[in-house]
Amino acid sequence: MPESDKPVGTMGHVKGMASAVYTQTSEQGNQYPRLVLTVDYRDPKNLRLRAYAPKEGQAPDLSSFRLVDTLGANDLSEAVLLAGFTVRYAETMHARPLRKKLGLE
Repeated sequence: MPESDKPVGTMGHVKGMASAVYTQTSEQGNQYPRLVLTVDYRDPKNLRLRAYAPKEGQAPDLSSFRLVDTLGANDLSEAVLLAGFTVRYAETMHARPLRKKLGLE
């Protein structure tokens, strides 16, 4: 059993990135769950999927985001598959409960 709570393996990183779901407030005042993912492309065999969340106590603009987790991919198709896993896990484990808490469901 691992001694730390850090992600272990691909699914551990997917779960860590999915946990970056946060509440976004639109200009109209509506609140909804949001997940920010990026794909950093260096060359065809060196891609990185990254998840970001706003820093505590700061308005969520791009300059105030912190990196939550990173996952490497060997090609674009793998990056898309991992992004799909991340979004699906974020939806089921974090966004749905957040929508219920906000009274959106």
